[in-house]
Amino acid sequence: MAFKDAHHREVVDSLETAKILKESVKIVDALAKMDADDIFANDDDREELEELIEKANKLTKNRLWKLR
Repeated sequence: MAFKDAHHREVVDSLETAKILKESVKIVDALAKMDADDIFANDDDREELEELIEKANKLTKNRLWKLR
């Protein structure tokens, strides 16, 4: 039974890691599409940047977030 529990935990962790990676790629994609000059000139772009930062902070606090 311990093998099944360990295997199940591994599968769940893999799925969660995939979700983290997908969200990370979405954040990077959104950042790449932003114009740095517009961010500071346009309040809407600044708000979008702040939202992306908040999302990134949440991702990095996940127990599975590890950069090696």
